[in-house]
Amino acid sequence: MTEEKQKISFSFENLSKRILFGVIFLLPIFFLPTRIMSLAQAKMTVLGVGLVAAFIFFLIEKIRKSNLLYSTQLPYYAIFLLPVVYLVSSFTGINRHASLMGVGFESDTLHAIALFALFAFLSSVLLRGKKNIATALSLSVLSFACITVFHLVRLFFPGLTLGFLGSTASSLIGTWSDLAILSGLFMGIILLALEILSLSIVLDVICYIFLTVLFLFIALSNFGFNLYVISVPIFILLAALSVAVFAYSLSLKKLKKTSVPAKFSFLAPSVAVFIISILLVVFGGFINGKLSHTFNLYYAEGRPSWDTTFGIAGKVISQKYFFGSGPATFANEWNLFKPQQFSLTDFWNTDFTSGIGYIPTALVTTGPLGILAWLAFLAALFYLSYKIAFVSPSKDKLYTFLRTTSAFGAVYLAVVNILYVPNVYLIALLFLFAGLVFAISFDEGILKEKEIVFGKHHKKGFLFTFFVTLLIIASAFWLYNIVRKDAAVYYANKSLVIASESGDVDASRNAIVKAISLDAEPVYFGFLAQADVSKLAQIASASKDAGSTQATDIQNFLSDAVNASTAGENLDHASFRSLVSSGTILEAIGNLGITQAYDGAIAKYKASTDKNPYSPLPYFFMARTEVARKNTDAAKQYLLQAVTLKQNFSDAYLLASQVALAGGDSATSETLALEALQYNPSNFTLAYQLGIMKFNEKDYKNAALLFENALYGNPNYANAKYYLALSLYQTGDKVDALSLLNNLLASNPDSKELKDAISKIQANINPIATPAPKIVATSTPAKSKTPTPTTTTSTKKTSTTTPKTATK
Repeated sequence: MTEEKQKISFSFENLSKRILFGVIFLLPIFFLPTRIMSLAQAKMTVLGVGLVAAFIFFLIEKIRKSNLLYSTQLPYYAIFLLPVVYLVSSFTGINRHASLMGVGFESDTLHAIALFALFAFLSSVLLRGKKNIATALSLSVLSFACITVFHLVRLFFPGLTLGFLGSTASSLIGTWSDLAILSGLFMGIILLALEILSLSIVLDVICYIFLTVLFLFIALSNFGFNLYVISVPIFILLAALSVAVFAYSLSLKKLKKTSVPAKFSFLAPSVAVFIISILLVVFGGFINGKLSHTFNLYYAEGRPSWDTTFGIAGKVISQKYFFGSGPATFANEWNLFKPQQFSLTDFWNTDFTSGIGYIPTALVTTGPLGILAWLAFLAALFYLSYKIAFVSPSKDKLYTFLRTTSAFGAVYLAVVNILYVPNVYLIALLFLFAGLVFAISFDEGILKEKEIVFGKHHKKGFLFTFFVTLLIIASAFWLYNIVRKDAAVYYANKSLVIASESGDVDASRNAIVKAISLDAEPVYFGFLAQADVSKLAQIASASKDAGSTQATDIQNFLSDAVNASTAGENLDHASFRSLVSSGTILEAIGNLGITQAYDGAIAKYKASTDKNPYSPLPYFFMARTEVARKNTDAAKQYLLQAVTLKQNFSDAYLLASQVALAGGDSATSETLALEALQYNPSNFTLAYQLGIMKFNEKDYKNAALLFENALYGNPNYANAKYYLALSLYQTGDKVDALSLLNNLLASNPDSKELKDAISKIQANINPIATPAPKIVATSTPAKSKTPTPTTTTSTKKTSTTTPKTATK
């Protein structure tokens, strides 16, 4: 009998609800302690697997009960309008492959927006009633408390990286800006709790402690919202938030129907937060500077402005009238339509994946109909939030708090997603709060709904069961694809880690082949082509005796490299990056002796200029290719075009310097190299090369300065230390010269040349004729390289100390 009752009491809907609660708690704190999977992908995986599984169990329960609840009012259907528009835009856009699911579950794909909408839907149907809403908010607060404690500890112990966190400015939910924004949200929730609820003294103290910590997190942030004409620091928004809480609490107090505690005074928490926020507005720069220095927390972010976002949108809409370029394709349109002045900024080679904010980006990617779908969703959200916040207050203080908190969270996060591009968690959290707003609206009768029972009608019951079963199958396929893509990303990242750490070309190639077998992404084919070229180089250098087996292997890997590059290009519809990638592969093949590939490389680079008209990279790469095949006149023309587009392009000046030196014009070469160093003083390899020039000219004073610059960029640059020691001796600094040589000898005890140079200096004999020793460098200096595309707009600031430069 007991067993029978347990079977009857079991509900797939309750299981679905428990999974949803698990997602709410795990999403903000979930991570994998490895570089194999990014934080954003880890969170999208939890969101995807959890929500789709919950949805499947929810549908099974619908079949079991044969009933369907549906709303009779339009605001609720704004949730579903977004994925519908994104679906159409994905198929009408420029890259359906990227728009549907993306490479690593980017937050602007159809897959992501469908998950967000599913989050709102499941929350609206499963989290009804005070108990469920309280549980959802409690789990969110609990997980944020874990994040708060962790980051407070990490400020004092920055070595606590959990195996994946980089700088101190990174956080468990993304960047420090994301953490500051989330701190503002929970600061508002704490204020509402202090003002509305009758908390115990212990809970009051805990709330005040957390408010203090959250103020610290926000004070450490240099983040500001761009409001089109001005940038508003987050402190001003906190001040506005505290005023809103003050006014709301005061209005509640004056209502006779509410039992909100009469503890309100001008010493209320909201007033204190307002005063502190204003002080931070006035002294924020000074406080932020001191705190950042104390905790070594420096970071900067860059995003396109409102004008730039709207400018790109206007050009896209003029060609794609209704549905934009397609989800997750902002980077393509950015490269095509970005303003020319960006070529002179630090973001000249950054492929921005979004505009000024997450929601405004939709104007480019999903067009006018996409932004209208967002406006419909926001209008419904703001309207319902207003209704549940200002309906007749309940005598139940907890329920009043839950309603107000849900409304506040929904509005706050909606504004954040308009003005900023947050991490996936803050986007998902918007839809969670939206679901809570919808759930409360149903509970309060603001939204009406009806129920259809299909069990009593055979035909209707059959059709209902049939379509819901199809939906379950589609959801299971969706879940399978999430797991499959996760595995593909794992193998792709593993391939990169193997290549960078062990250099095992075969293992790296096998990993990327597995990734492609699971998910044929354009970028994976690019990795495979690079691995094939590396294998070609490995075979070519293994032996000069090219037997028949080697010749066959070379031909096979050559064919594989070209085919992989072409496959990636076709999948990416010949975007700027795919064309450049194909060009570099062909250029590398040409460098291995197959000179016919150079023509193909030049053709790819030329084609890429149509996709990114203001980028100097294609012209630089064409110049590099022409240098490789000793066509210096063409190389000079391409370099001139590169510096015309970007006057401070140091790599172009460096290559021009090398061309001049190869032509015997050492004076021009030195001038161009110094020009390159002026634009890029942190290029330690360039500083070393210039130092060698000055050293050969017997300009030992400037040579020493340049070798010091090289060591500033790489303190373990062994050859720079050696030549610095010789230069210092020539300028009369015998003590420092011996110190540097003895330091090198400690790590190279078998070097006869070092011992000879030391003994000569000690005997006051000029060591200049001593040949450069073969030194095992403790850190291999990086080659001067062309800037590569960045995947993030956040960079860590470095020391403000400026290295010395030599005079021309």
